[in-house]
Amino acid sequence: MMKLILVFCFNFILFPAFAQNSYFDIVKPRIDCLPNNKPALQNGEYIVLTKDTLYTKMRLEPDLDFVKSTKERRRIVSRYASQIFRFEDSTSILKQWNSDIVVYLDKQIPKEVSENLMTFYEQINEINNLNISFTSKLKDANYYIKVTSEKVNVYGEDYIFNSEEERLKDIYTGATYRIITDNNYKNYAGVLKINISNSDNEFLLKQLKQMFFISLGQFYKYYGYEETSLLSDKYNNSDTISDNDLELLRMHYAIIYEQKINGNTFKALQEIQKNQR
Repeated sequence: MMKLILVFCFNFILFPAFAQNSYFDIVKPRIDCLPNNKPALQNGEYIVLTKDTLYTKMRLEPDLDFVKSTKERRRIVSRYASQIFRFEDSTSILKQWNSDIVVYLDKQIPKEVSENLMTFYEQINEINNLNISFTSKLKDANYYIKVTSEKVNVYGEDYIFNSEEERLKDIYTGATYRIITDNNYKNYAGVLKINISNSDNEFLLKQLKQMFFISLGQFYKYYGYEETSLLSDKYNNSDTISDNDLELLRMHYAIIYEQKINGNTFKALQEIQKNQR
């Protein structure tokens, strides 16, 4: 019986939908099969009944208004799609944190900078499915902002800046990050390394604010954005997170997807949204 159950689950996940009329036609739920020794067991998104028979739970289709490209939202939706999918519809995959982010700040970071950074990111507590907190114990963290004495050069030795001032003011001068993901492109750990030897507190705070924000969705910075955006080359180190930046996070974490999402999938979701009431 268990072999039959495993075959059933495999086919359920991979069987292609001929008509993509709903969210669940596009984003297939992940189903786990468990041995059952109780009359009935409900756990998350599946229900197991006696004799190893498995039934999926009925779920409501999520509201997809966040992908709607109306006249008022066209610019922010286009910005989001270019940030996440890089105009490569099949190869770029959306990456999300699906666990709480617990940040440990290296003790070598000046106290004033650490406190200001923590206060700054309190502003995103309203974002669904994105929870960020700070800890004083490294063992409790899954995101480490680490000071290094190593030379950090993201661009490579052969990259030419227009001036030395431009090089020194670039957030990737002396800083880099690495995010660890699972096979479903869900983030579960991260390290942001930064060399603070040549930074004053003001630039260090600006650098940490931008680098950390970029790592939340693996965004990229762009010279054409408004100066209030954390993704702008000309970011003005504002005390508040801009509405556009907050909306990018709302869109990115509106749903924690149960499968890999690329640009083509995102476009399919936009088509589904048009049929939602």
